[in-house]
Amino acid sequence: MTRIYLVQYDDADGDDMSLFVEARNPREAAQLWRQHYDYTSDVKPEMVIEAPALTGKPCRVTWQALNFHVGWTL
Repeated sequence: MTRIYLVQYDDADGDDMSLFVEARNPREAAQLWRQHYDYTSDVKPEMVIEAPALTGKPCRVTWQALNFHVGWTL
């Protein structure tokens, strides 16, 4: 099953290189992000945020409800 992830990264120039990707897990999300920007494997995203599952109705989601993955683990 796939999920939507927000892969966050600011490059050395301060440009926002964040990207939404659909992946099976945070590690695959980071790989797809690297492929999109043609980064080598030594470039780590700052954070990967897993979007919550859709409920089928509009609702609020608090930051505490989100799953965060830090880049150095990916």
